[in-house]
Parts: sequence; structure tokens; C-alpha cells
Amino acid sequence: MQCNLRCFCNVLGADDFFPYIFALVPYYSFCLVSDLSNVQGCVLRNCQWRSPTGDFPLATSNYSFRTFRVRHVGKMENKCAKLLSRACSASIRRYLELTPRAKQAMELLGATGLRADHLALRTFSSESMQKQLEAFQCKPQGTLQFPAKHLHATWLSCPQSNMKEDGNLDVTEQLPMRIFLSSIDISKLSPTVQSIVMPRAESAAKLPADHALLCFTLGELPWDPPTVQEYEMVCQESEYAAWVMVHGYAVNHVAIAVHRLPKQRSLEEVNELLEEHGIPLNIAGGKIKTSNDGLLLQTAAMADQSIYEFADGASHVAGSYIEFAERKILPEYKYLKSKETEECHRRDGFEVGNADRIFESTNITAD
Repeated sequence: MQCNLRCFCNVLGADDFFPYIFALVPYYSFCLVSDLSNVQGCVLRNCQWRSPTGDFPLATSNYSFRTFRVRHVGKMENKCAKLLSRACSASIRRYLELTPRAKQAMELLGATGLRADHLALRTFSSESMQKQLEAFQCKPQGTLQFPAKHLHATWLSCPQSNMKEDGNLDVTEQLPMRIFLSSIDISKLSPTVQSIVMPRAESAAKLPADHALLCFTLGELPWDPPTVQEYEMVCQESEYAAWVMVHGYAVNHVAIAVHRLPKQRSLEEVNELLEEHGIPLNIAGGKIKTSNDGLLLQTAAMADQSIYEFADGASHVAGSYIEFAERKILPEYKYLKSKETEECHRRDGFEVGNADRIFESTNITAD
């Protein structure tokens, strides 16, 4: 890509370049996410007529000159945020259709207009999805290990993660602040379960590199559906692997931050309201899971059941669920007034102990 653009720039002289400047617009759009740094560097290296300050001369229709300062980083982040939010929007809409408890909880708490604190995905291998998310300017911020469950997780901040809610949009139209991406080490499972899971993981690995994000957006399963017996065999050993096998890259859960609710509530008050309306809670480790530093509190509902079309008939499986989180203000910002606090002043990230218990929300035998 870099070579092709360099050749294009070299063939055209500085004077000849102006009539073709708009021909580069589609090329920029195509390369915006995947190779922007190469495109930008190549154009600037070959257009020696730019000013020393970095201003980029642009010809108008009559070749008169005006200048504007190139703001590639900001524009790229805005574009990436917009594209990624559309992918998330399609997936979250499907999640809400299939997860009545999540929709009910959001409506009860007036949370439909909030940006999600985070969105969580489960995978057999997170490599493809993580590369795609990074291409859209999501930044890896930390990793977590869950040896007992054979799981690994990476959490990423989304572009414009400090952007405030838009009151004219609902949760499906706003980019989540974080993405929690987990995967299972299939090699740690028993030979019997591996023989069921591995062929599906391998078939997905043979698909184009962007298959994960496409499956996430379109709600497609990247492998053949299992039989009921296969699902039950896998579920006995790894409920996580069984969930991925039937749901693929679907949204596992959406988390809402209680400190961003329109009406201030504690997690205890949120739990009381949910239970009053018949929404069962995940009680693994207690209804409220608290980080070691006491600054991250999380609670989650149990997953909805959904009907799944197996290869040999339909049956119930664990679906998705909703989580609520409270990120307390960091000690160094305690002096700030409530109206002055922003997300950057609060506890960020995730906690192994909390997340390990929240994984149990899809263990519907506990429901």
C-alpha cells in the first residue's frame, strides 16, 4: 500500500498533483483505519512543497492557495469511533432483543440514554477480534488471567472514551467506553471436549482476518452449530466454551455505570430494584463484587435463557445478561466537587476476582 501510493506521488509533480488531490480522497478513506500512518508519511515525504510548519497547501478550483493544518489523528479517531459505534450498535440492538432482562433493567433505571461502561465478548481465540478493534483505534490497557477457568482477557479503551453521553441518542447508538475481550485456552480442555471445540475454532481461523468483527456486527456464527449432545458434553466441563460454541462473537454482556445514571443510586439500591421486578442476580461471591482496593464494585443479573437451533433440533441455552458497575473516585481526586468529576477521575480497568465471579452469570443452573 505504501509503495503504491509512493509511486503515485512520484509520477506526479507538485504542479500536476493538484488536479488529482481529490482522487486521493477515496484512497484515504480506504486506508484510514488499516494503514493511515503509512499513507500519511508517504504523502508528506513526497509532497516537498508543504510548509515547514506542517501546513498542507491545497488548491482550489482556480489553483489559488489556502492552507490548513492537517489533523490526521483527531479526524482518524472521530471516523474510527463512528464506524465502530455502528458495528456495536447493530450488535447491541440484537443483544437487547434477545435479552429481555437487560432491556427491562435499563428502562427501570433510566439507563437507555447512557454510554455503556463496557461491552464484553467471549471467544475461542481473541487474536482476530483484537487486531480489528486496534485497527479502529481501540487501545489495549491491561490483561487478566483466570487459570482455574483456562481464560485470558484483554480490556481495551474505545476511541473518544472520555466523550460524554449524547442525550439525543440511546445506548445502542453510543460507543461503549471499554471492551472486555476474553478467550479460552482450548488446549487445557479434555481430549473429548477438544475434539468438539477445536474443529470449530480452526474453521474460524481459516476465514478472512476481519471475520470476527463481521460476525460480531451481523450476528453470524463462524462455524457449524453443534448438536444438543455436543453442547451438553462441553457445558459439563466448560460452561464458557459451550457459550462461545453456540453464540460466537455475540455480545456476552453490557455493563452500565451506576454513577452515570440520571438518578443517583448505590449498587445496593440498584440490586433492590432489580429483585423487586423479578430479575435474578448473580450471587457468586456475593451480590456485589468488590475489588481489593474497594474502588470498583460490580453486580450482574443472571443470563436470560434463549431458544437455540442446534444441528438436531431446538433447545434452551444460556444467553446474555446485564451488569452494573460503580467506579469510585480515586483518592487523589477526592477534593473535586461532584459536578467536576469526570470518568478519568474514577477507578479504571477491571479486577480478576470480580470478573471471575461475573463469568458465572451464564451458569443458568444457578438461576
